[in-house]
Amino acid sequence: MLKQVLITGGSRGIGKSIVEHFVTQGAQVLFTYHCQRELAEQLVAYHSQKGANISCALLDQAEPSSIDALQAHLAAIDFLPDALINNAAYLQQKPFAEISLDDWDLAMNTNIRGVFYLSQQIAERWRVLGRRGSMVNLSSIGGQWGGNLAVHYAVSKAALIGLTRSMAKVYGFAGITVNAIAPGLIATDMLQQEIGTLDFIKKLQAVPLGRIGLPEEVAAAAWFLCSPAAAYITGQTININGGQYFT
Repeated sequence: MLKQVLITGGSRGIGKSIVEHFVTQGAQVLFTYHCQRELAEQLVAYHSQKGANISCALLDQAEPSSIDALQAHLAAIDFLPDALINNAAYLQQKPFAEISLDDWDLAMNTNIRGVFYLSQQIAERWRVLGRRGSMVNLSSIGGQWGGNLAVHYAVSKAALIGLTRSMAKVYGFAGITVNAIAPGLIATDMLQQEIGTLDFIKKLQAVPLGRIGLPEEVAAAAWFLCSPAAAYITGQTININGGQYFT
């Protein structure tokens, strides 16, 4: 049974669904937010009224000092997660020729450097204390087949798969599992902006199951990967895309 879970980027979208799934399963959840403080506090208030053990904290994943502050907060409240879900990410859609170095750096610092730094600290605490732990990194189908309007995002998500495999090898001896989830078309606010466009129609036609995925389906996979049932699964990328991309 999972006791304490840290989920980054949990105020909306897939992250919110993961938070809600873990909370309903009885886990104590601390999730982070960056810009959506009001949404985060509303989510905490809603589930707290139902008796859930849930809290939130600010995190700018692109800034190492913010990650250090989060770690200090976790230590102050004696919160050592049994599982870490790295969901927070930065996505910018921009033509390749218009991507600036600042755009590139923000994507890389948020989506891979920040994940590396936070994961390194949590995994090392597990190792030193002899604690088994589970880590799930939210990648993307874009990290597997590339991107047109978000190349820097796609590259960072591909790197996240590499980090997942490497950490699985580094920490496997300690009983720590590290896996990735690569969602395809998922019904989030971000996707709503594309619905009805020619590009979206083409994408949907390429999905063998013929529908958009649900955030809850991603959340269920994250829960499974953190459960005892997945204790012998590590270094894997679980594709949740309706068959849109096979590996």
